[in-house]
Amino acid sequence: MPTSDIRLQVVNAKIFNLELAASLAARYHTSLTATACRLVEVSFKPCAIVMVDSCNRILWGWSNPHFHSFFAARGTKLNPVRLSYEGVTLTSQDQPTLCPSGWEITLSAVSLTAYAKTLLFIQGEFFGDMP
Repeated sequence: MPTSDIRLQVVNAKIFNLELAASLAARYHTSLTATACRLVEVSFKPCAIVMVDSCNRILWGWSNPHFHSFFAARGTKLNPVRLSYEGVTLTSQDQPTLCPSGWEITLSAVSLTAYAKTLLFIQGEFFGDMP
C-alpha cells in the first residue's frame, strides 16, 4: 500500500471513512483492518481506528499524530456503538471515550461478524482551544 497513492486517494476522496478503506482494500488486495490502519497512518487528516468486542469494550485503538488528545484505553466500555453512525457527527457528550473535549468526530462502523467484533473509523475535527 504505497504512501503516495493512498494520500492521493485521500485527497481525491469525497468520503473519508471505512467505505474508502474498503475500496483501497479491494485495490491493494489487503484486509479491511490492515488497510484502515494504513489509511490512519499516512493520512494528514486527524483520524483513528478502534476495534471493539460484542460488549462494546475497546480491544485496541490507534490514532495518527494529527488527532492529538485521542486515547482509547483497552478494556474501556463505550456507549452503545451503532452501525447506523455512518456519517453522523458526535461530540464528547455522545461518546466521551472516543471524542476528546474540543473535538467533533465522524464515526464509521462495520461489523466483522466472523470475529464478533466491530471496527470503528473515526475522523476528528478540533474546535477547542489549543493547550
